[in-house]
Amino acid sequence: MRLFSRNNTCWPTPDQEKLLQAALRSPDEASPAWSWWCNRNSLDDIDYASRKILPLVYRNLYQQTDNIPHLKRLKREYRITYAENLKLFHKAKNIFDEFKKCEIGFLVLKGLPLSKIYYQDGGTRAMSDCDILIRPESFQKSVETLIKLGMKPENKINLSASVPRKKSIAFKKNEFELDLHLHMLEMYYDESDEFLWHQAQEFEFMGETVKTLNPTHMLFHIITHGLKWNPFPPIRWIADSINIFNTLGVVIDWEEFVRVAETKNLSHEMVVALNYLRRKFNAPISRAQINKLKEVQSDRFEKLDYYFKIRKIRPWEERLRLRHYLEYARDEKKDEDFPLGYLRFLEKRWNLTSLSLLPIDALKRSFCAIKSLFNNY
Repeated sequence: MRLFSRNNTCWPTPDQEKLLQAALRSPDEASPAWSWWCNRNSLDDIDYASRKILPLVYRNLYQQTDNIPHLKRLKREYRITYAENLKLFHKAKNIFDEFKKCEIGFLVLKGLPLSKIYYQDGGTRAMSDCDILIRPESFQKSVETLIKLGMKPENKINLSASVPRKKSIAFKKNEFELDLHLHMLEMYYDESDEFLWHQAQEFEFMGETVKTLNPTHMLFHIITHGLKWNPFPPIRWIADSINIFNTLGVVIDWEEFVRVAETKNLSHEMVVALNYLRRKFNAPISRAQINKLKEVQSDRFEKLDYYFKIRKIRPWEERLRLRHYLEYARDEKKDEDFPLGYLRFLEKRWNLTSLSLLPIDALKRSFCAIKSLFNNY
């Protein structure tokens, strides 16, 4: 199995799109899509992200009377996913029970509620970890509770310091991983998440009632989390989104969706994502709903941020720290125009005492980079 996709953007390759069609379209369309994919690909050389879609392909096709290629292999992937998810569910329940006992409020994010509410099948939505959102004021108590349960933070945490600006912190115990989220979005420090708690929905999980995002906020969160470049291409966001739309009784509040997109400065990103879902997978999204998003006044950094977010950063872009500058400008709420704001960012990033020192420091850094390049060569 290949871990990485042969793709430098977050968007699926043509083969991955065909695999998603086999998983999401009606059986009459899905069966030819699966046969097409099998003729061009080998299950022994499948990338990580595509393999995670196989259980959903199995659920979509196993009742077909036609001869489905590799049906036994699909069934095996489904059973493996079901068994792994069951182990994760039991470990997650211990965490949830302890958080409730300690009166720590939390919302369960991503895979677990998706599996229970929208996929409604423990074997179709593969998961590698559990994600929960807490309020920042519960940070210290949450960390202490997790450590008491034997969970170890991936990086050292100073509990005597203020709440970290990181958006999530990973904890591990043996093969179980939990991501503790402090904010809805991963890229920007944002304190305006209280609306998520007021509009949260409950669902049954292993005999207990826990809370998660409502369908509208869940869809928004899935898109913004999935629509970014990753060495493990996150194409599951497409399957997750379509399963939300297809769940009986689920209604998306599009006025709320537009409001959140405007508040979070992500309207451009949402327009692109919804257009893609509508065009490629027949998602029930009207042009009028997309046009409402287009009417939102975009943040001046929004399109540039999207450009960097969806694809692999080139080495020269990494050295210029352009993506870091966008985060800095939003985190610090800087209103300075480019390039002055960017120069002040470099001044702070490089610990300089004056802007006048930038040219000399830039030359030094360039020389070191060139020297390192020749040494490696």
